[in-house]
Amino acid sequence: MADRFEYSVEGVGDFPLDMLRHDCAYPADQESVAAIMAGLRWAASRRRSREILLVRLVSHRAPTSQRWRSFGWTVTAARQEPEKPGQPLTR
Repeated sequence: MADRFEYSVEGVGDFPLDMLRHDCAYPADQESVAAIMAGLRWAASRRRSREILLVRLVSHRAPTSQRWRSFGWTVTAARQEPEKPGQPLTR
């Protein structure tokens, strides 16, 4: 049975979209989808916002904190939970 990792990342400016692929992650909720959209290059340049964005993510593997940091984003919270029986595996 696979583990499930829930974690949050925060940063300013362009959201490193490729990190979703790299960490096999997806947004945990609708607010996180909205934060990712706000942090995309085209959206950020239109608003010129420098606010800190917080994104909650879910994956079947642990986040790569150092790689997130290389993009200027920080893993702020992470927890590992065993996959519950009956839940589909997300890969």
